Amino acid sequence: MGGKYDIVYVVKDAAPNEELRYSLRSVAKNWGEHGTIWIFGGCPEGIRPDRFAPVEMILPTKWENIRRQMRLICECDEITEDFWYFNDDFFVMQPTTEDMPQQYNSTLQLVADLVESWSGSVTSWTEQLRSVIAWAKKEGYGQVNYEVHKPMRINRKKMLDVMNKFQDVNFIRSLYGNFYEIGGENGPDILVTSPDQDVWWLAKMRPPFISTTEDSFAGGEIGCYIRAKFPEPCAYETLTQGEMQ
Repeated sequence: MGGKYDIVYVVKDAAPNEELRYSLRSVAKNWGEHGTIWIFGGCPEGIRPDRFAPVEMILPTKWENIRRQMRLICECDEITEDFWYFNDDFFVMQPTTEDMPQQYNSTLQLVADLVESWSGSVTSWTEQLRSVIAWAKKEGYGQVNYEVHKPMRINRKKMLDVMNKFQDVNFIRSLYGNFYEIGGENGPDILVTSPDQDVWWLAKMRPPFISTTEDSFAGGEIGCYIRAKFPEPCAYETLTQGEMQ
C-alpha cells in the first residue's frame, strides 16, 4: 500500500483460480508500493482483495464484455484516476515499481502476420486485430502493439473518452495506447501456453513478466516454476487447507 496508483484485476468469474492467487503473491513480493487492489468480475473463494466489484459477463461477445468491464472500472470514482490494469494470469517476476514504463511488443501488423503464419490462416483474433490496423491507418495513428501479457497503466477519463469516440474498435489497450501515443518500452511478450514447454531458459532470460494459460499453469513446468518462486501466502488471500497444516 501507500502508492499512487490502484491495481485493478479483471477476473472472468468466481471459479477456483490458482493463477490469480500466485499473481497476487507476485505483486505483493515484486511490485513495491501501490494503492488499493481491486477485483472486477468474480472473486474466487480464498482471495481477498482490498475491494471487490462483482460484474457478470452478460453480453453476447467477449469484446462487448471487455468494453463493459472497462467502462465500469473507468466510471468508478473510488479508483485512482490512473490505475494499473491486470489480468489474473500476469506474474511479476522481477522487482519493479508502479512508475515503470508502459509495455509494448512490436507492431500490430507484425503480430497479425506472425499469428497467421503460425496458424496457417486468418483467425477470428487476427481478423479483429486487422480491423484495428485499418482504423489506425485511416485515422493516422500509430500501430504499436499494446496487446501484451503485462500490466498497463490507464487513465480513467482518457479511456472513457477514446472508447466513446471509437465504439466499433476492439483491442482497447492498443486503441488507447496509439490514440494517446503513450510510448513505452518494447520487450518480449512471454505467454507460455503448452504444459510440455520447458523453463530452463527463464533463469538466463530473467523476464520481468510472464503469463500462462490454465493448462500450462496447472500441469506444466511453468506452473511449478511460478509456484516455487512465490511459496508464501500474501495479504490478498486466505490460507488453503494444506497451508494451514
